[in-house]
Amino acid sequence: MKKIIFAALFFPLLFTGQIKNMDVPFAEYPYDNSSCSGFKHPTGSLVFIPSDAFVMEDGSNCKGKIVIKYRELHTRIDMLASGINMILYREGKRKMLESVGMFEISATCSGKPMKLANGKFIQVRMKCLRNADNLQAFFYEKDKGYWTDEATAVTDFSYKKNDNNADNFKLWGNSSVGNTAIQNIELEGNDSAYMKMVNTMMGSLPEGFIKGMNVKTMGIHNYDFVIKDEKAIPIIAKFKLKTGEDITEVVRVAYTKKNTLIQYSPDDMAERFVLLPEKGIRIFVYYEDGSVAIMNQEELDKLNLSNLRGKEHTFLLEKLPAKPKDRAALAEATRIK
Repeated sequence: MKKIIFAALFFPLLFTGQIKNMDVPFAEYPYDNSSCSGFKHPTGSLVFIPSDAFVMEDGSNCKGKIVIKYRELHTRIDMLASGINMILYREGKRKMLESVGMFEISATCSGKPMKLANGKFIQVRMKCLRNADNLQAFFYEKDKGYWTDEATAVTDFSYKKNDNNADNFKLWGNSSVGNTAIQNIELEGNDSAYMKMVNTMMGSLPEGFIKGMNVKTMGIHNYDFVIKDEKAIPIIAKFKLKTGEDITEVVRVAYTKKNTLIQYSPDDMAERFVLLPEKGIRIFVYYEDGSVAIMNQEELDKLNLSNLRGKEHTFLLEKLPAKPKDRAALAEATRIK
């Protein structure tokens, strides 16, 4: 069997950036560094921030106005528009991730970037659109274009008003949380002001799938699980347009029932391109000028992928006549949501 090794340290992946007019915007929240704070995002997610949480990148204190920027990424269109690749780099190998929800958080002092102070962390309880067991936390290495394991636990705060087994003052969502949630809060300090803020915010606990983690680094974080890829089929892939031109851009692969979007650069095609043996795979290219090329779904479904294992194969894509002008049109063109 061909061994698929993630060699990005030697062959950096080529990634396209965000689609600026379609990317998910940030919400901005003011923050007073002298007191504990927090906010409820329009999605229902809760973010708890202790006092003195931030310092400048050189360790000095902010002498201006602190603003927290926060956004959430839930869907494959969000992944595409933000330029995020759902590849995990672990122990020298690459694996595919499926997301339950992602968020990006940062802080600035009068426009200049800040970092979390030593010993401080933010607790994010994100309201997700979907649920999954055995979730893990991952951090996105923007400059490298892949995810890495994040050394923090994911806690389930999912809550149903009429079907709730909370045994912890109805504060933590359900009984599965146990003492972990209290410990997480106490790590930040159990002063009365902080706990009052937490209790006030939790008074309007949203119903739904709520996943929590403690954030120690500003950036993009993910509630994810690793896709089982034992049956993944390695293919020596080439891509062309039906008009004959070679495709040298990043190729994206999506799966019908998986909330993931995988990017493959030209350097990946000989050694690191794999497909899961499923029907309904979407293969497409988003060009820098906004045009889209996609492989015909019927032609792709007819391929016997197992027969392509370890072999060279040329995938033919067709450029769509019109450029998608908004997210809805892009979702329709690529057949992802």
